[in-house]
Amino acid sequence: MQRIIALFTLTLLLSACQALAVGQPEVVIALLTKPSTPVVGASSITVLLHDSSGKPIQRAHVVIEGTSLFPGTTPIQSVTHERAPGVYDTRLVWPQAGSWLVIVRATLANGDIVQRQVDVPYVHAR
Repeated sequence: MQRIIALFTLTLLLSACQALAVGQPEVVIALLTKPSTPVVGASSITVLLHDSSGKPIQRAHVVIEGTSLFPGTTPIQSVTHERAPGVYDTRLVWPQAGSWLVIVRATLANGDIVQRQVDVPYVHAR
């Protein structure tokens, strides 16, 4: 139950903090990492896509791209797969510690593209 409450809170926070671009549908995007505090190496990433009424968005093509805030680092990218309605999973390999900027780009079934930026304040060394 605590995990559901935390997930709901995270979804609300991310949707409240991310401005919608003009013409984009109202889509809530939440990004979850496992471990919850990312460390150098592989992390499981889950993206939750819902419309403004809470209905899961299905059949989207979701790509995650990470860019280190440290100059000279090559960006990382991963394509998700839909595990359940509105739930998209992938693995992302963090090559180094530090602050990262993650962009979640979802192409919806109708062709609309929605993009959100999520700051990952610090990926820890192992």
